[in-house]
Amino acid sequence: MDYITIIQGDDTNFLEDQFVVVNFNTDIDLSGFTATFTLGDVTLTYGNLSGKTFEIILSNEITSNLKIGKQYGELKLIDNSDRIRTVSSVIPFIVKKGVDETITFVNSSLNVSMNINDTVIDIYVETSGISKTEAQRILANCRDAEQAASNYSNTAQNALIGVTQAIENFNEDYSDLTELINDTQETYENNLANLNSVGNQKIAQATAQADRAEASADHVDEVLKNSSDSDLTKLSSAGLDKINQSKALETGSVSNYASVYNQILAYKNNAISSGVDIIESNYSLPNSYYGIVDVDLTVNSNGITSGLYDSSNYVLVDNVSIPNTAQINFNIHIESILRNGFNQNTTYFGASTTNALMLQLQANGSLMAYMYANDNNTKMLQTSVLSGMKVGDRLILDVGFNTEKSFYIKGTCNGVTVESNTDIGTAWIREAVTKFWYGKNSWSGSCYIEVDLLHSYFDINGNRIRPLMQIPYFLTKTGSKITTSNYLEFVQELYAKNGIAQYYTLDETNHTFTLPMGELYGMLAKKAEVDLSNTNPTTDFVTNILNALAPDTSVILNISSVATSSSYAYTAPCAGWYVLTADTSTRRYLYINNVQTAYSIGGTGQTSVSVFLGSGDRVYWSGSMSTTYSHKFIPAKGCHYVKTVTESLDDLLG
Repeated sequence: MDYITIIQGDDTNFLEDQFVVVNFNTDIDLSGFTATFTLGDVTLTYGNLSGKTFEIILSNEITSNLKIGKQYGELKLIDNSDRIRTVSSVIPFIVKKGVDETITFVNSSLNVSMNINDTVIDIYVETSGISKTEAQRILANCRDAEQAASNYSNTAQNALIGVTQAIENFNEDYSDLTELINDTQETYENNLANLNSVGNQKIAQATAQADRAEASADHVDEVLKNSSDSDLTKLSSAGLDKINQSKALETGSVSNYASVYNQILAYKNNAISSGVDIIESNYSLPNSYYGIVDVDLTVNSNGITSGLYDSSNYVLVDNVSIPNTAQINFNIHIESILRNGFNQNTTYFGASTTNALMLQLQANGSLMAYMYANDNNTKMLQTSVLSGMKVGDRLILDVGFNTEKSFYIKGTCNGVTVESNTDIGTAWIREAVTKFWYGKNSWSGSCYIEVDLLHSYFDINGNRIRPLMQIPYFLTKTGSKITTSNYLEFVQELYAKNGIAQYYTLDETNHTFTLPMGELYGMLAKKAEVDLSNTNPTTDFVTNILNALAPDTSVILNISSVATSSSYAYTAPCAGWYVLTADTSTRRYLYINNVQTAYSIGGTGQTSVSVFLGSGDRVYWSGSMSTTYSHKFIPAKGCHYVKTVTESLDDLLG
């Protein structure tokens, strides 16, 4: 491992201190030495090093201010004469955001070296795992699951309702890892009694938890494998995704990481089909400009325009919203490909359709931005020349306003950046921005670029609007969707907006992956309301829960029509499976309880959607279907749903 992993402190997965242990492997007497450690803007000092080891305590406040990505810590020794000895190599860290990325919680370590009195010694640096708060949180979450199981033993109907409420929108199923976490709790509590210092207590707790999780991982795999031949075959891919997700979260991906990666890779290599989900489409290609019919402007499968450089063509972006009533932070991010003529004429990147903003590239290679302000003046910015640009290069432009730089412009090409900014005081844009042109302004279509619609966006007060947001995927035989790590940003953005992103991401170069993100996190965030410390679920707990969630194919309810508004939404009579097979030329999105989800139908022919609903959940679609092949609701087995007379007659008459 070539870095130390730290979880950003403002993530709810971590609420207490994180610890990094530094050990000096040397015979040199360090009793008179002190040490300093610097990470980010924080420098910590440590006293007598006679024990040749010390703990770096990274508090929640410190880690909250660390940027996501790689950081570099610096370790220095100061001897008796205050002579500073410098480190020959820095200590690399990587800061991760808990729920959005794959996490390795345990035994992150590496070796660096240092010169002391012309002697090279080795230094071993390690972080020992998750905090006590994290372990207690997971235990509390598992007690929630025990409460759901206890409810199930009273009556089958109350059990399923209890499970549905406990796991919120848990659409498929989940694996019981309560016994694993209870064993972990018992192990680190026993170890805790034999420790003396508070710092060592926390390290031992996390280490004990990691050891137990690693030892139990094979057992978890065996349970899941034994179940797959019976119960799991009845569940959709999202259910299997949740089991893998739960396993990875609870074990910290100790020993199962490689096996889960290989399983996902096998799914991808044996995919039954591939496709593209259009998540957002906020652009149009108007068919004329100055009376000239547009016949050659297209957007390829990668979201890049072709033909925009033709003076008769442009792209119109909708759903932009920059008001002219008060100053707000915004950033217009445009990624473009240079075409012939960019260094001979002015290129209009784009402009608002109102008198507010205009962006352009000068023939000499400088960038310019204009803000038409409410004080009847034009605020103009111009950068220095971006030299060395050539046809085919990617030129990235950012123009916007923030409280630090006021009105600004920045351009980057081939690793070279130029920028300019100015304080505009209380002035602001003259007219609100609701639409935006790529490739022209109000009077000219001079343009020598193509625009990457997929990677361009408008960020307005933290709300990101993309002209085009799409995620290509491989569809597995179990119904799972796998995309490449190139689209991880889009998956995370989708999760941030909708609370669900049902995609695996796969990085075949670095052999890494991320799991689908969604309802499971809501389940893990639940608080335990009942003390079940003396409750011992039976060994059949997992089987009972999966059986209760499985569809009862002996009771299938027909749904007469596809609802297209909240007023006509279909209401689930109990917990169970909502299934629709249909097609439509325009993509339609499923709404659950008035919230748009990532589930969709259309665009590529016949499509099927299967969603697990709780009792009383209401569903409808964003538009009608061209053809509906099957529209059903299948109650879960745990409900023991009994058809009404009307429903039985519908079957007979149907």
